[in-house]
Amino acid sequence: MTWFYLTILAVLFQTQRNLIQKNLRNKLGTVAVSWARIFFILPFLLMALGFLLINKAELFSNIDNSFYIFCFGAAIAQILGTLCLVELFSCRNFVVGVTYMKTDTLQVAVLAAIFLSESIPILGIFAIFISLIGILLLTPLDKDLKILDRIFHKSAILGLAVGFFLALTTICMKKAMNLVEIQGGGKILSVVTVFVIYVIMQNILYIAYENYRKNLR
Repeated sequence: MTWFYLTILAVLFQTQRNLIQKNLRNKLGTVAVSWARIFFILPFLLMALGFLLINKAELFSNIDNSFYIFCFGAAIAQILGTLCLVELFSCRNFVVGVTYMKTDTLQVAVLAAIFLSESIPILGIFAIFISLIGILLLTPLDKDLKILDRIFHKSAILGLAVGFFLALTTICMKKAMNLVEIQGGGKILSVVTVFVIYVIMQNILYIAYENYRKNLR
């Protein structure tokens, strides 16, 4: 039952984080709030990277270059997803977008079938359509709106974008982790390695953007 309590805690913390980000957006802006999500964990990741370099240095020398490409893809995708999520908080009906965010699991299944050659069974395809219909019906918008108007509502588009970029992040991370496991890294080491590399890449991208923006002033 430990997993159940941990899941509940994760949901509570994530909800609290989203509320804080919604309030901070008006003071700091979309990019600054997005950066804050991954900035404060950087010191711990650098320590983890140091540990990996000391104990598993050969792992990095043997990993294919495509590993870094997939990590970079995950970094970009999550940044875009986070920016869409923070921007979503500025919408009056941001709850609508949060509802559409829940399509990320469905989008992961579709992207996995496309990029990872994972087959979706007939029942899985049926479940995807049922889930999409359920999300459309549960969307708290004006009941008089047509289905297409619900889909192309600003909050809905941002929510779908968040779900897509999070799904793309998952696919890129899985591809990168597979490359680490091929080198004998194991599941735990592969997760840590990918997480460290792609979050460091994200911080570098945010820092580069902030420096570029300052130079424009």
